[in-house]
Amino acid sequence: MSKLINNVHDKTFKKVLSDTKLAKRFFEQHLPFAMQKKVDLASLQLKKGSFVDDNLAEHLTDLLYSVNIADREGYIYLLLEHQSTTDELMAFRLLKYMVQIMQQHLDSHGTRKLPLILPVVYYVGHQSANKFVTDIMDCFENPELARHYFLQPFTLVNLQKMSDDELMKDKALAGLELLQKHIKDRDLSILMDKMFKNGIFIEMRNESGDYFNAMLKYIVSTGNVSEPEKFLEQLTEQLPEEKVNIMTIAEKLEQKGVQKGRNQAVLDLLKAGDISVQRAAEMTGMPIDQLKNFKH
Repeated sequence: MSKLINNVHDKTFKKVLSDTKLAKRFFEQHLPFAMQKKVDLASLQLKKGSFVDDNLAEHLTDLLYSVNIADREGYIYLLLEHQSTTDELMAFRLLKYMVQIMQQHLDSHGTRKLPLILPVVYYVGHQSANKFVTDIMDCFENPELARHYFLQPFTLVNLQKMSDDELMKDKALAGLELLQKHIKDRDLSILMDKMFKNGIFIEMRNESGDYFNAMLKYIVSTGNVSEPEKFLEQLTEQLPEEKVNIMTIAEKLEQKGVQKGRNQAVLDLLKAGDISVQRAAEMTGMPIDQLKNFKH
């Protein structure tokens, strides 16, 4: 991101602290001592680019330095603030800029590890800086709750690590979770039987909204049912009021079966070398890379 520097504060700030010798002395003076023990300021290098929002460029200017932190490449992000009033959400704004820096680092280094970034705000306004909130937790309405939950390990719902019986504790949600757990199975017939026996289709139907129809479409478009007639018969038996929808599903299953047969015929031609990969892709709608792998 680039912007024009129109302010005398910005020009002076950038002119002086773009000199890494002076920047090193600046950080020696202002970084907390405990932090300096981990930071190798001799490795300080100025990086190009700005991360400030265009609409805030009138009173914010930034400089980014790469530096070794505990023998790992990291950054010091220095932000100049010179507006007359202090920003109570500066800690939040810094977080957004730091995420941009992290993304740039990932893209340029081809790594999957995030760099540590040390943010520093340099305030030259004429008002008291007491209103600056330096701890992002204090930007929340409930700081104590934020400290307990914000930036903690995220909750992982791994369907493959959960048993089907565990997923069926909530029978309505089980429709979604069981199907998404097993949707790539070679045959969904066993799962369908389990869902019928446990009344899961009935529970889905009893939910408001388009949940039931959405899951039927999901089965038809993505799943494989070896005995579609049996599936539709069981569905009609349990939910006779859905007969019209089930008839629509039957038509789509039939169309899918026809298309599957056509695709198999095209794949046979491809394997025999009678048609090109490009032609097979046009006829089946399958990705070219997938067809190339199949051919070989």
